[in-house]
Amino acid sequence: MSGESSLFKRGWETVVYYGSGEWLLVQNGSNGGALILLRSLVVAIELTCISLLLRNLIDPDLTDQVSWTAFRTQLIEIAPWFAAATGAVYAALYARFSAQWSYLAGLYNQIKQAELEMYNASPASAEGLKRLAEWKAGYIEDAQSLHLHAKENVAAVVHHWGKNPLVAEAFANTTPGGSERWSSLQRSALIAYEKAAKRYSQES
Repeated sequence: MSGESSLFKRGWETVVYYGSGEWLLVQNGSNGGALILLRSLVVAIELTCISLLLRNLIDPDLTDQVSWTAFRTQLIEIAPWFAAATGAVYAALYARFSAQWSYLAGLYNQIKQAELEMYNASPASAEGLKRLAEWKAGYIEDAQSLHLHAKENVAAVVHHWGKNPLVAEAFANTTPGGSERWSSLQRSALIAYEKAAKRYSQES
């Protein structure tokens, strides 16, 4: 029974992974408005194809063989629904993106406030610095999990905090994937950081 449950779970996760367009997010590595729009179109196209298939299988009035003319007619009929579906999926994905962005920004502000209070109160203790490094490592892990670590301003934070050996050690010791994940993450952040720095230098 447990084997069947595990197989069903993996199958369902695969359906959700491809059906929601999450594979685009994983391949791209960085979430944002353009990717949200692309995922919305992909999901809307998938829903449209499923709707057309079910209609042609279930509707008793559609007894003739499917023709190109009939197919184009059905596409025209379903166009308003496609537009509505795209808009609904975009709104849902963007709302999720905004919530994730707000969470990460709030977490960053909390860390900076704690860091400021630590240095203002007294000379920072070794234990305090260690706990702060663990907090920063958690921020970096969350940034990668939310596919935001390669966003311009987040990449700058990940890059600069990543130079701290205590943060690298905390990440390696507490995060699944450890050192290998850290190396890959820092490479992605460095590329995004240098790209942003180069663009700003050209604009100035």
